[in-house]
Amino acid sequence: MTEALRIPTAAVSVWEQAGIGIPTKYWAYEPYTPNDTEVWASSGCCNGECTCLGEYDGVDSTDNCSVALYRGNSNWTQNPRTVDGYDYQAVLSHEFGHCLGLDHEDDVDALMNSGYDGHPDGIDNRFLRKDDMLGVRSVQGHASWSLYWRNPGDSSWNSSFNGSSLWASGSPGVAYGGGFNGWNLIGFQSSSGLDWVTTIGKAGPTPSSWTNVCGIWHDNTWQTSRDGVAVGRDVGGTNYMAVAYLYKTNGYIRAVRNLYPVAGGCGSFALMNQLTDTDFITRRRPALTYNANNSRLTMAWIDYHTGLIKISTNSSTNNSTWVSGGGQYYNTSEYTDAPVGIVCGYWSPTASTKCFIAFPRLEGDHYLRLCRLTPYSNGGFSKDWCSNSSYAISNVPPSIRIANDNTVEIMVPYFSTGSSAPIRKYTYTESGGWSQYSSYGSTKVGMAIGGGVEIKVGN
Repeated sequence: MTEALRIPTAAVSVWEQAGIGIPTKYWAYEPYTPNDTEVWASSGCCNGECTCLGEYDGVDSTDNCSVALYRGNSNWTQNPRTVDGYDYQAVLSHEFGHCLGLDHEDDVDALMNSGYDGHPDGIDNRFLRKDDMLGVRSVQGHASWSLYWRNPGDSSWNSSFNGSSLWASGSPGVAYGGGFNGWNLIGFQSSSGLDWVTTIGKAGPTPSSWTNVCGIWHDNTWQTSRDGVAVGRDVGGTNYMAVAYLYKTNGYIRAVRNLYPVAGGCGSFALMNQLTDTDFITRRRPALTYNANNSRLTMAWIDYHTGLIKISTNSSTNNSTWVSGGGQYYNTSEYTDAPVGIVCGYWSPTASTKCFIAFPRLEGDHYLRLCRLTPYSNGGFSKDWCSNSSYAISNVPPSIRIANDNTVEIMVPYFSTGSSAPIRKYTYTESGGWSQYSSYGSTKVGMAIGGGVEIKVGN
């Protein structure tokens, strides 16, 4: 898929962060077909003064919508961190919002505000705000996609969880806890009306023996998870797990710690205070992993304004202090507009523990990028290297694990000209570089891989 197709596809998919179901299947192709949504660029202006960047025309909430970008006196860019440029993807997301039935918002920070933010780091314009999410969900309703599972290596997916069907509207999380006699802990974003619920369940040795152990329910003030749920092993032994998600629509991260499922429900859990420091505000779902070498829960997320990838750790379930070396977080000097995948584990090429982060690049190519980090006992990190692939991936959370102590496996949907978001597995080794494998089905908003199970949302 060319950049001319990848950018509009990414611009549309932004709206799925709101937990809505896009009214029709969408995909990108050239040339356009009449009555489908058309995107075109003009070297002229939409008015004599060239004061508008784009406009739409058509019938709301249908395929029959035309989006135009005007390149008259505007400085356009594919890199949102360009100081004096207008980001193609951000402007297209705004215009697609009109196609979904939204008018302009009064909130100056909203994506659907009539003005371009002009934030010096640019990426801030790619994210939905509260007004955007409330508006599009009132028009399009709440998504309800099937949750599927399979054992690693299986060719087909299953929708039966101990005889029941489960439904989700955001990317799921799964992690393996050996203390559960080989059970996995699965977290996903379910729904009731316009509210989100984080549902936690145990499944082992496969989700065919699923047990719904607890739902983390708040109230109807948008305090529960959006954009999915991250799950990881926690400090304190193999019995304990942790969950992280976005708290409210202001982007604060909330972590639930010390979870261990028992027959009757959640045996215990510690609800940590939401991380309200400005360093812990994000626009996309955080990622969790456990570093057994230094006994730290490790969390990666992106800064809500700049897209800077940050990493922090916590060595105790009894406090809410997240650190990295001498500060609150480690600055990776890497940027993205999508959730980050992270994993830590033994790495045989260096005979030591390493951590890896995977994410799509900010630029229009959306190529998958992988960075290797060295973790330290005080929670700090140093960056060893990064490698760009030639694989364009969608902006949903990459699922990442270390296989055979020498291979990084990443499963994530890639940009396709087909009518779905096909899942592919990408691998990286120090000796052989990048490889890709297919097919692994398709998904709407993401998947997760744990110690003994794979989970996806939507077909």
